[in-house]
Amino acid sequence: MALDVYHDFSLEDYHTFGAKVRAKAFVRVREQKDVLEAIHMEVQPKMVLGGGSNLLFTHDFEGLIIHNQFDGMEVLYTDESSAVIEVGGGVTWHELVLWCLDQDLGGLENLSLIPGTVGAAPIQNIGAYGVELADVFDSLDAIDLTTGARRTF
Repeated sequence: MALDVYHDFSLEDYHTFGAKVRAKAFVRVREQKDVLEAIHMEVQPKMVLGGGSNLLFTHDFEGLIIHNQFDGMEVLYTDESSAVIEVGGGVTWHELVLWCLDQDLGGLENLSLIPGTVGAAPIQNIGAYGVELADVFDSLDAIDLTTGARRTF
C-alpha cells in the first residue's frame, strides 16, 4: 500500500507553537516499510517530526515531513525489581507514563507531563525531579534515513 502524500500541508497543528507554516510534502509513517518508502521519495530535505514540542518553525519547510506515528506499548520482560518494555516512537511521552502506572511499573512517574514523543526522548534525555531518562533507558531501534538500514543504539 502506497503512502498518502499531502502537498502544501499545514503544520500549524503539528508543533506546539502553532505557527502558520506549511510543508512542501507530508507523510505519516506507522511502520518500517512506510519509512523505507518515505526515504526513497525524491523530495528533499527530509525531516522526522514527532510531537513538535521542541521545535519552532519560522518559515515554510521546503521538503518532506515524515511524521512518526509508530505506536504500541508492550512489556517484554519483568522480574521483582525491573521491567523491559517496548514502545513505539510516536507514542506521546505522557501516555507512556500513564500506561506504565496502569501496569504497576513505577519509575517514570516523575517524568509525567513532559511534552513530546517517546522517539524524541532519548535525544532530549528528558529529566525532572531527580529522574532522567538515561537512568531507565536500555536501547532504541532506528532506521537510517540515508541508507534505510535498521540500527540499534
